[in-house]
Amino acid sequence: MDNKEVVPIIVDGNLNEGKQPKKVVQEKLPKKRFTFMDLLLTLIGIVLIGYGVLTIVNPQEKKEEEKKEEIPEPTQKVDVSTYVLFNVNDSSNIYTEDDIKALPNGLDVTSLSNNAILSYAARSAAWTYVDGKSYITEEDLDKSVKKIFGDIPYTKAPFSYSNKSITYNKETKRFYLLSENDNVFNYKKYYHKEVIDNDTELMIQEYVAYTDDTKSWTINNAPLDIKIDNTNIDDNYPKLKYYEYTFVKENDSYILKRIMVK
Repeated sequence: MDNKEVVPIIVDGNLNEGKQPKKVVQEKLPKKRFTFMDLLLTLIGIVLIGYGVLTIVNPQEKKEEEKKEEIPEPTQKVDVSTYVLFNVNDSSNIYTEDDIKALPNGLDVTSLSNNAILSYAARSAAWTYVDGKSYITEEDLDKSVKKIFGDIPYTKAPFSYSNKSITYNKETKRFYLLSENDNVFNYKKYYHKEVIDNDTELMIQEYVAYTDDTKSWTINNAPLDIKIDNTNIDDNYPKLKYYEYTFVKENDSYILKRIMVK
């Protein structure tokens, strides 16, 4: 029997005395299956990543869109000059003698005659025509008074302006046109309008001239040295007297507060 010397061998850091090293078999992990849930999570991740990129790239555009939504729409301003500018027919018989005396010093609408208040309101109110009768309902006249003058006291009673005579029926709560005369004016009225608006107070200045076939005059029958018509009133309005209507802003509306002749 041969005695052979066994030479130790170092294998993988271990002492091997001649034995054959065992092969290391690495276990194979089972293949993972790609399920529908994995697909869904992947898609959600892509969407979230895309949203994050857009938010980073376009933050200013988003802020601008939010600001646009917060801007309120501007309120349309009503032309209040329609409340106070009368033609030659309507401007007659509105004011009482007391009104006329007070106008040069300025007349607060709380001191305005009942006839003038109702006359202003009737021009802006809705008229109804039924079976040959013309009338304004009490409700419509109340609305018209409030629109022009605000919350101002007045009496529901007969009144007249221009060639119209109007009566009040308490039972029906209506203002009826009682009669309408055939007034014929042998002169015409011309006016030039100036508007002064400082956002809280608005003044309308109505420069007035009356002209017949031979001459012209202004408020309170003051004579003029030239004949006025539509062709030259804008150039000569400083020569005319004028009505100054002062409106005050209340709750985004302009309310007539004062009338003055200058």
